[in-house]
Amino acid sequence: MPIGIPEGIRTPVTAVKGRGPRPLDDGDMPVAGLVVRLLRSLFCKIKGQKEKGGGFSRVYANDAGAYPASYRLKTKSNPGKTTFRRDNEGGAPSEQYNPKRLLFMRKKLKQAALLWLLAVVAVLAGAWCLEGSWPLTFPTGAKLGASVLLVFWAFWANHLLGNRHALGRSTTWVAAGMLLGFCGDVVMQRIFFEQHAVLVAIGIFGLGHLAYLLAFVRMTPTQADEKLPLKIAAVAPVLGLALWWFFVYSDRMGPVLLVGSLIYSFLIVAMAAGAFFLWRRNPGYGVAFLGSISFVVSDVLLGNQLFRSPAFAAVGLVIFTTYILGQWAIVSAVPLAFKEPRLRNI
Repeated sequence: MPIGIPEGIRTPVTAVKGRGPRPLDDGDMPVAGLVVRLLRSLFCKIKGQKEKGGGFSRVYANDAGAYPASYRLKTKSNPGKTTFRRDNEGGAPSEQYNPKRLLFMRKKLKQAALLWLLAVVAVLAGAWCLEGSWPLTFPTGAKLGASVLLVFWAFWANHLLGNRHALGRSTTWVAAGMLLGFCGDVVMQRIFFEQHAVLVAIGIFGLGHLAYLLAFVRMTPTQADEKLPLKIAAVAPVLGLALWWFFVYSDRMGPVLLVGSLIYSFLIVAMAAGAFFLWRRNPGYGVAFLGSISFVVSDVLLGNQLFRSPAFAAVGLVIFTTYILGQWAIVSAVPLAFKEPRLRNI
């Protein structure tokens, strides 16, 4: 019997007896997905490999991470043997997957996440020490270098997970959000748009938070909380307005910057709320919630520094440290929560 579903059609929840989370569809790829696909192909060419056009046609989220749709296969030669089969987009089953190999991949993903964190810390600490005289902020090159490392980690994780064992579009949106974050870092260093750097960066980072929010919502099963979008929409304006009023708002703001910073406050709180509800549903994604909180703290301090007055002398170190740790936590959320696929009868 052929396995798989046609492209562009979302499998109804009743197909999995109402017990599984909402499956991710295989519809047309958005612009962010096209960018990720191009960079993924570049990684394959660097490794000397040819990208495969297949992939898991149906992917589900569970409490511990992600696992693809699979089924029990009992052969005549070994009726008691249970294996994993991979579904190609065309519907024909291809090669079998060894659970031990997937467990090995899980360990490697966690090790990779920690190694990328050590690389980021090494770049920042090394550059800070080379500056001498206890500088109150990190050098520009170190900031951009650390951000570039996280961009590569995001796309590499998407290459490993998004095309094989991950939550599909979720890792794509996370990688897109990290890429937008790097672009915002470049603008904030006033390399481009020197006169309107803050306003342009607000727009870029706002799009990045929206990408993270879409990833968190996709990772949260809708059966757990059907009112999730309404809850996020209710929390974001209240907490966003409170943070903006008490820590960011200033009489020196122009009308455009005032409205832009307020909308940005709504977006970053919505992103943190999405991570919070994801963590409540799936405890394995606690690192994503911690990363979003760290991101919020960083931006609140940055807004206070830009539009009011610095809270303390070394606020620049705290701002970028909390920012880069938050970005790493969000990018590493899926790899750290990944577990081996489990069998499911379809």
